[in-house]
Amino acid sequence: MMREIEEADASKTSLGNVMLYLNINTLIRQLLF
Repeated sequence: MMREIEEADASKTSLGNVMLYLNINTLIRQLLF
């Protein structure tokens, strides 16, 4: 998980930003539900 986020930040691409956004949403859902 953390490794994916770091790679997304490093890529600085639209796809990287989308993947980072999805990873954060997944983490938030796991915390809330």
